[in-house]
Amino acid sequence: MIDWPRTLVDKIARRNIVILIGSGVSANSIDSDGNRPPTWFNFLKEAKGMLPSCPSYLTRALNQYRYLEACEYLKKIHDDKWIELVKDKFYRPNYKPADIHSSIFDLDSRIVCSLNFDRIYDTHAISKSDGTYIIKNYWDDDIGAITS
Repeated sequence: MIDWPRTLVDKIARRNIVILIGSGVSANSIDSDGNRPPTWFNFLKEAKGMLPSCPSYLTRALNQYRYLEACEYLKKIHDDKWIELVKDKFYRPNYKPADIHSSIFDLDSRIVCSLNFDRIYDTHAISKSDGTYIIKNYWDDDIGAITS
């Protein structure tokens, strides 16, 4: 059993936290064929493997765990094929939420930030909240106007 620090428990109870989720949370989901979404590293490695040749800076970024940087390189190199690649790996399989998604939702945090391409948590939260869950992107003009 985890021994949670009392200060953390208090902050969660007061809804005074930001929950950050990444590919490890989504990796708990499965589609109708039993497949799981790839982790960041596996997705980037596969996207890299689709290239006819690989620039050394891309390999270096992956080897140094600079996944966001590697993702930006791959997006630029794949160009028009990038969106379809993301859809094929993260949207079209139609992954179902896992227990961890419910557990995160049940924490009732005001803010949950997702670094994921998939929308597994977002779709789950919208469903569980009867549509009252608000999704904002970092580029939205009114992101600072959202309060709860």
